[in-house]
Amino acid sequence: MKSSLCVRAGTVVLVAMLLLIGRGHPAAAQNEIRIGLIGPLTGLLAVAGSGMKQGAELAVEEINAAGGINGRKVVLYPEDDQANPAESVSALKRLIEEKGVLAVIGPITATAMLAMSKINKEAGVVLLSPTASAPIITKQGNPYMFRNCPTAPVLSGNVAKYAVQTLGLKRFAIVTQNDDFGRTNGDAFAAAAKELGATVVANESHLPDDKDFKGQLIKIKAQRPDALFLTGFYAPGALVAKQAREIGLNVQLLATNPMAAPPYRTIGGKAVEGTIFSAFYFPGAFTNKEAADFVTKWKKRFGAEPNVYHGPAYDDMLLIAEAIRRKGATRQGIRDGLASIKDFPGVSGYTSFDEYGDVIKKIIILKVEGNEVKPITTM
Repeated sequence: MKSSLCVRAGTVVLVAMLLLIGRGHPAAAQNEIRIGLIGPLTGLLAVAGSGMKQGAELAVEEINAAGGINGRKVVLYPEDDQANPAESVSALKRLIEEKGVLAVIGPITATAMLAMSKINKEAGVVLLSPTASAPIITKQGNPYMFRNCPTAPVLSGNVAKYAVQTLGLKRFAIVTQNDDFGRTNGDAFAAAAKELGATVVANESHLPDDKDFKGQLIKIKAQRPDALFLTGFYAPGALVAKQAREIGLNVQLLATNPMAAPPYRTIGGKAVEGTIFSAFYFPGAFTNKEAADFVTKWKKRFGAEPNVYHGPAYDDMLLIAEAIRRKGATRQGIRDGLASIKDFPGVSGYTSFDEYGDVIKKIIILKVEGNEVKPITTM
């Protein structure tokens, strides 16, 4: 009887061990440093997600070619969330429970990041977003939330500042994408414009996947604005620009950082000419050696310049690697290591984090000229 029980017990232990190995438990990855990535690899924002993945993969490849981190190989586990918060949550659970990741690069949207907040906090797993700009993300008491992009008040507030102080514009209409990203950037722009003595004469909203904006634009045209500020992603932003021109609303276009992505110009064509917007990465905008080398390396490898999503995600992986070197290859070590980083020389400029996990770095004001994006100034 005892022999039978021992055999059964041994079988149970063996099965449990095999299950843990199959699910990617950290104990099975002693020679690996497992990092997750969550972004829209398919769907409406696939250009952003695939760009983020490509940037992070190149960083991992280079880290491993140089011997890994303290002799350990880095393995990246990408997950597609289609920019859907429910999918983001499921992806994070898989990465934590099945892969045993130590940190996660992403997601790209504030809505997705907020949806994952309870889970990543309980697991002690850092989320390092390359693009999520809503201020609330890092103000909710979650020490495992970091972002490698400035907040909406910095990004959109500086667009308002440039429009008022440099361009001399005074009357603004806002087309707000009705989600966390759009609302926070629209609110930030409006607050900055009003503080500078300008007026917001209209504020119309739309959903991220809307395609017809003429109803909102006709109302805006009646208010005779000097400029139109677009708070959405690149696809709806381009369609808003085209439809504005079609109804004769030929005013200055201002926008948020997603308009740096190539689809904004591909979809919008001549209608987006002259658009002015902010971004936190653009090739050639930063003069440190790391930034210049990255552009040269990327062009040689992929035959094109990196876009607004490649550089920040590449930096995210380098920042996580630096955190591990400083504080160790544990979840808490990565959190503490990131918190200690000041003036890290990345491809998107020099990066520091404040006590909330917010990044401190310069932004760029850009303009669409001749179907190309050109930097105007940094702020």
